[in-house]
Amino acid sequence: GIISANALFKLGPNIINDTASKVKIIGIFLFTFLIIQVPI
Repeated sequence: GIISANALFKLGPNIINDTASKVKIIGIFLFTFLIIQVPI
């Protein structure tokens, strides 16, 4: 989860102007949050 968040922060500035990419980032954030909440 933390690794994914770091990757998003690094990629964010490069695609922040793309609306579709914003939606993807939000989706990944929500998905990662769910993974953190539910231990495997």
